[in-house]
Amino acid sequence: MNLNIDCLIRKRKIKFCKLDNLLECAIEPLSYLTSQPNGSGIPPNDMEHEQFCFNIHDYFPYCAKKWLKKCSSPIWEAIIDKVLVKALQDSFGKFCKRNSKDRLEFVQNGLCIVERVKLSPAYRSICIRDLQGSTEMIHEQALNASRSFGKTSIDHRSSPLVSFWTNTCCASNRWLQCILGQLSNNCGIKTANIFEKFITHNGLLLLPHLCPMDKYDPNDPIKCNIKTSQASMDYVPKGYQSTSAISYYFSKSCPNVGFGIIKERDF
Repeated sequence: MNLNIDCLIRKRKIKFCKLDNLLECAIEPLSYLTSQPNGSGIPPNDMEHEQFCFNIHDYFPYCAKKWLKKCSSPIWEAIIDKVLVKALQDSFGKFCKRNSKDRLEFVQNGLCIVERVKLSPAYRSICIRDLQGSTEMIHEQALNASRSFGKTSIDHRSSPLVSFWTNTCCASNRWLQCILGQLSNNCGIKTANIFEKFITHNGLLLLPHLCPMDKYDPNDPIKCNIKTSQASMDYVPKGYQSTSAISYYFSKSCPNVGFGIIKERDF
């Protein structure tokens, strides 16, 4: 009897400890703003901003710590908690503090960011299409390269992992430049700067640290090879139906604008 109970507990732990469940800790809080009608992931007013801050600053750390405590060793739990979870909390603490300059400026500009850019056809057809299409292409390249790596090359600088990282950073930074350009044109340079600061504070905090623009500049053909980091604009991303984790989770967390969810919307 005890053996059956132990087996059941072990199976439940294995199911709970899948990496997907940790990723859900980050995606679920954002779905409050992305899954509702006309949701964009951006809080358009102070009330929505307050809920957004609670979800990210309070719920995400609680969910992540619960997963870490059950699924990782005490050492890894302490490292990830300090390096990632607390770092994100501290960053959000600055951005979510009531009456802080960053918060007030963002709330004042949130509506323009949402209505004139994030939910615009141009943002989806250019910025999102490029991001999801390129990450899917990069994913396929990495799979194909990994099958032949070691058979023809001994240069670790050109390993599938290094190439995947470089190309993904180039695609991510190109998306950032794309949305900042649309914000500048439709809402003004000040709003674009405020959004860029928001990127630094929210869940994309890692982007400027893992993919610094000076190292992965999409406008520099030496640092970013357009042939390996950018899909053609006639490619229709699979999005939610894709095997690329980045493209899949983008559509899952942003169903109103992501590809692969409503077929008639993709073109």
